[in-house]
Amino acid sequence: MFKRWGYNKEKENKHVARNDMNAKWDFNQEQADQLGSIQFSENHKIWSQLKMIQLTEKDLGMLHMAQPFLLPWLDEISEAFYESVLQVGSLKEMINQHSSVEKLQITLRKHIEEMFDGFINEAYVEKRMRIASIHYRIGLEPKWYMGAFQKVQAVVFERLMMHAANPQLAIEVVHSFNKVLNLEQQLVLEFFEKKRQEAEKEHLRQKDELHLQISKLSEQLASLSVRTNDAIQEMVSYGIELNNSTQQTANSSIATQRNAEEGKMFMDQLNHSIQQIDIDMQQVEQHMSALKMTTEHIASIAQSIIGIADHTHLLSLNASIEAAHAGERGAGFSVVTKEVNKLAVSTKQTVNNIENLIVNSSEVTKAVVEVISAVQNNAGQVRINAELTMEKFSNIVSEISESASQLNVISNNIQSLSDAIQSISESTEQVASSAEQLNRISSL
Repeated sequence: MFKRWGYNKEKENKHVARNDMNAKWDFNQEQADQLGSIQFSENHKIWSQLKMIQLTEKDLGMLHMAQPFLLPWLDEISEAFYESVLQVGSLKEMINQHSSVEKLQITLRKHIEEMFDGFINEAYVEKRMRIASIHYRIGLEPKWYMGAFQKVQAVVFERLMMHAANPQLAIEVVHSFNKVLNLEQQLVLEFFEKKRQEAEKEHLRQKDELHLQISKLSEQLASLSVRTNDAIQEMVSYGIELNNSTQQTANSSIATQRNAEEGKMFMDQLNHSIQQIDIDMQQVEQHMSALKMTTEHIASIAQSIIGIADHTHLLSLNASIEAAHAGERGAGFSVVTKEVNKLAVSTKQTVNNIENLIVNSSEVTKAVVEVISAVQNNAGQVRINAELTMEKFSNIVSEISESASQLNVISNNIQSLSDAIQSISESTEQVASSAEQLNRISSL
């Protein structure tokens, strides 16, 4: 015995003889015209579809009269339907992702029951459209939708024929059910076709918009390529000029380095000369010191000579006195005494002159020593300045050498940059060519 989950006693009417699911069903179809109802306005577009499939109010009435007999089998029909559907892996995955088999079985049961309600109206159509929209949104392909309709048709046909008391009546009910099923297929396919057309229009719109954007972009790209190429050419020219200027600066740096090295060499020579002057002045100072000592020694001798001369003058005076006392006998001695006195006076005067010269020589020597000391001090300061200047020259030479090396590096980098810019220029020309090709392709 089948479970009677779907049977509703409130649905039973005078056309049902008994509610046993194994009982044969039958009814009088003369009342079908009065029980069926198509509730649309006269100018509704659906009438052409109904006319095409020959779906009439009698068909709906016959389904309404057969509904009570089908209700006890709806749960079994739903279970049989989803047992078949779950054998398709993609459909099973889709069901588990968006819903559950239990919910869908209840929905299918209600859906089949409504197909046997005996009327169709705007609400009926809108509900079918909503169901189609849900299936479209979750990605159910039309082939599975059509397959589902076929499965529903098969299981309903099987149950109706299995328990029909009048096979001819059962066939007519199945035909009516097929018409309703066909209408639902039309509604679903119409919705899918509408969505396809909308998608196609949107695709064409996006395609046209893309073509327009590509066209604008290609024009902008071509214009940008021209401007970029002009700017690159200007950069190449500037790079060449900069490279030439850098090379000239490098050459000037080399010349400056050479001059600085020569200046350093001259400063080395000057420092050596100053050192030699300092050595010579030290020797002169030594000689002047020796000369001072000699002069002092001579002055000492001169003092001794003056003493001797004074003593000789005194002796000559005494001798003159003695010669005067001797009379004529001392006359010759007196002459000698006078001469000795003259010699003593002359010697003293000469010695005094020598002493004056020695004093002058001492003063000159002292002045020369002071000058030599000043010269030594100045020479020392000049030597210090020369050493500092030579150090500066060394720093200048090192800095110029480093600058020359950096200029060479800069020159090489500028050359590499110029080569890269030239490569960019070639790439820009290729971009411009590609933009023209893109523009031609977008206009097709």
